[in-house]
Amino acid sequence: MQAEQLPTELAQIWARQLKPLGWEERILLMNEFHENLKEMIPDFGEFCEVFPAIVTETLNQIDESEISCDAQAHIYANSADEEHRQLAGAWFRAHNKSA
Repeated sequence: MQAEQLPTELAQIWARQLKPLGWEERILLMNEFHENLKEMIPDFGEFCEVFPAIVTETLNQIDESEISCDAQAHIYANSADEEHRQLAGAWFRAHNKSA
């Protein structure tokens, strides 16, 4: 798998696994994905570029843009997409919480 293809290809795999789940289950599985990816990409700088890109692609494929719970907001906060992060921030502000 080429580095530039990694976000798209992993997002397809992740989205298939996450889509049938609720957000509380999704965040638990995303935490597992996060840990596995850290092992796959030991360079922290590269990891910090790739993981948010995968989150963005995954969220775009799941296609549920209205945030409805803390778990969903936490996932959106980890996206490379500014709009996703703004939605997460708005959720946390509206519910008096910090990310």
